[in-house]
Amino acid sequence: MKNRHDAWTHEEDMLLAKTVVKHIKDGSTQTAAFNEISDKINRTPAACSYRWNAEVRKEYAHDIELAKKKYKENKRKLNQHNNKTSSNKPNEDPNLLVRAKRVQTQSEFININDCIIYLNQLNNISESYSSLKEENNHLQKEKQALYKKNQELVDRYEKLIERKHKLEGEYKVLMVLIQHAQNTSEEDLKMEYYH
Repeated sequence: MKNRHDAWTHEEDMLLAKTVVKHIKDGSTQTAAFNEISDKINRTPAACSYRWNAEVRKEYAHDIELAKKKYKENKRKLNQHNNKTSSNKPNEDPNLLVRAKRVQTQSEFININDCIIYLNQLNNISESYSSLKEENNHLQKEKQALYKKNQELVDRYEKLIERKHKLEGEYKVLMVLIQHAQNTSEEDLKMEYYH
């Protein structure tokens, strides 16, 4: 479980921004960036996400745009490269076959890097999921305890209402008896007075 911090330092903000911009440039997600940076600065990914969206992102709008352009440019170059290699017919020229295999190996290397990034993201997500699951279990237990306490309070409230109704009934009977006693006393006094 990550420790709670109240104030973000300038260094943490810069590290958060640098990590998010790097992920954008690499074509990764901001969620992956938050998972990565959260371990480095000992904060939750949710806290990193909130800080990024509420405070830091607007200061790095220019860097974000440059990172997006860089990602699109790299993607376009890769697509052009892949289109060039796929349009060649390696069967016509043995040298082309060798070049095609080299390009295929390079694209496999890119795919392996993508796989490594993806697996790292999965690992971060898995760790995040575990901590969220643990927090969820804790909250479920807390919810059950609060539900039980609420039920006890409802039962106590119903008993108090029942007691109140009983006391009101007894009070009415007592008032009738007092009224009857007063009336009887007045009649007795009148009778004594006249005798």
